[in-house]
Amino acid sequence: AILIDLDFHRTLVQAGGNQIFGLILESLADISLESRRRTIGRIGKETAIEHHMAILTAIDRHDPEAAAAAMKHHLVAAWKDLGIRP
Repeated sequence: AILIDLDFHRTLVQAGGNQIFGLILESLADISLESRRRTIGRIGKETAIEHHMAILTAIDRHDPEAAAAAMKHHLVAAWKDLGIRP
């Protein structure tokens, strides 16, 4: 589940075509594996899947505002699970 989560984010970055985000994501990939273990362990993979589906639905509808809001919600939830204040 953790590697699939990372692949999801990689796919989003590739689809967006932003090379800077790609570099950032890859430079943090090893570090982010531990945070993903911790957050998936707390919130469960079902919640992560729900967040990802909301992001994909917005993208499929060509709604960048909704996609950005869904991604922000996903990241804020992960930060809170890690005890980080967004």
